[in-house]
Amino acid sequence: MEKGQDLWLERWLPLLLAEAAPKPVLELGCDTGRDTGWLLRHGLSVVATDIALEALRKARQAAPGALLLQHDLRTPLPFMSASFNVVVASLSLHYFDSDTTANRGTSGSRLAMRSASGSSVRAMSSGSFRHATGMR
Repeated sequence: MEKGQDLWLERWLPLLLAEAAPKPVLELGCDTGRDTGWLLRHGLSVVATDIALEALRKARQAAPGALLLQHDLRTPLPFMSASFNVVVASLSLHYFDSDTTANRGTSGSRLAMRSASGSSVRAMSSGSFRHATGMR
């Protein structure tokens, strides 16, 4: 484990590996690329987005194999339907109110993930009771 690495993704690795291929993982709000690099080191290809150019510069160092894209999550995702089988959004969607999260984050993720097997998106906003209390 790298110094300061948050292992929240570790429990999901078998599912990520099983569900992502052959498409890349879409990471919304990648920040400095800590999770992006982790995903790459575990054999996944990644398309990572963030609004902040400085964060993306740091992400380039942490995850040189990822495709990085500056994108404002309040606007529609610039991908064709069914471009991804898996979307990761760690500590990014909760900055928005519930309506924005529902209308941009989850609907855009569903569109990007749409496939014959369907998709599942669980998102929490800053007003989410379960997020605030740590409940599942």
